Amino acid sequence: MHYEEARRTPPPAKPRPKPSSASIEDILKEEASPSPLKRPMTTDLTDASYQTPERARKRRGSALRTGSTLKPLTPTADVKSSMNASLVYDMVTSLSTNDPGVAIATLRSMVVLGKEYPSNLLFDELIDRIQSTEAVAYDDAVAIYSALVFVFDKASECSCALSFPHQWEPLANALQDVSVRTVDEVWRRNLLVVRFYTYCFVQDAKLWRTGRRDVNSSAQGHDGWIFQSRLFQLLRGDETGSKSKAKGKVRNNLILQAIGCAMQLWHKVFDSGECPTKFRLEGEDACLSVLRLIELLYRCSDQVQNILQRIQAGLADFAPQTRAKFAHALQSPELKIRVATYAIGLTNKSRSKENEWLESNAIGRVLQGMNNDGTADLATTDHYSWAHFDSLLSAPAANDFASLLQDIARVQQSQ
Repeated sequence: MHYEEARRTPPPAKPRPKPSSASIEDILKEEASPSPLKRPMTTDLTDASYQTPERARKRRGSALRTGSTLKPLTPTADVKSSMNASLVYDMVTSLSTNDPGVAIATLRSMVVLGKEYPSNLLFDELIDRIQSTEAVAYDDAVAIYSALVFVFDKASECSCALSFPHQWEPLANALQDVSVRTVDEVWRRNLLVVRFYTYCFVQDAKLWRTGRRDVNSSAQGHDGWIFQSRLFQLLRGDETGSKSKAKGKVRNNLILQAIGCAMQLWHKVFDSGECPTKFRLEGEDACLSVLRLIELLYRCSDQVQNILQRIQAGLADFAPQTRAKFAHALQSPELKIRVATYAIGLTNKSRSKENEWLESNAIGRVLQGMNNDGTADLATTDHYSWAHFDSLLSAPAANDFASLLQDIARVQQSQ
């Protein structure tokens, strides 16, 4: 009974806390004041004393280069990274897939990053792909041509001894095909080959001429750089590897044959009517390319008279407009003078009505004076060339260009 009463009795109520003596205004003020954790930071984080030191960045293979010193990595003479036959085979095989652009991009990346150095086998195989109508489409052949130019340029920048082109025959065969073959897709592909080989020879010659490669100019003469060029070494046909300085050992028959094919290509593109309009631009680019090749071949040969006669025989088949284009497209001052002098005539008083040759001779004389490029014996044509030069200066200007040329020549003579 006592137990039941105890259960019915409620527990005593807890005493309520006494109300604080603080007023409502004080409580509101305390809540309105910001917490120390919520107050805005007033410390200047840009102060160097409060900055966290930056961790040094790492880069595999070499230190990070910034600014103007940032250049693509290329192999050096200490890096033995030439592409082996297996890698070349994989690269060429991938070009026959549905997406050859991947292989081309990979090739560019490997050379830029310095992973692999292009070998002669790689160049030969890719050129075969350009010429093959069954291996790749023409657009892909153009992409391969662009990649080859890119790879050759990057390889030329490094200190490795570039050994391509290592054969003359591929260029000779391509030149012969474009000079006699009907204009079709195969003709266009051979144009790409001719342009690439010529580009390689011209770039190699520039490196020797500008002194970027070690050449003893004092021992070899003013024009001695040509004897060290890749083109001259191939035309010598000497497989012993000795670097002879004698021009007489060059195979002049190959030079004359190449010049003859180049002149036939000019006639085919400009005068024969065989080149369709849609392929005309490609043909003109190839004509300018082979003209640069003629200028190099002229320097390599010791049979100057035979070369000039071969050029004159080709010019005889040209239309007057084409002869004018040829005259103005020549860049070598010495060859410009000699070709123009032969075209005007080996006489003190020429009756030639083609002012383009008089202007070409004058331009060659002006450029020769500016560049000090008197590199060969002009005894057979020098007297006649100066006579034609004086004739242009004394005659009334036929056009504005001739007037400007006369003024430049007079200023140069007065200095």
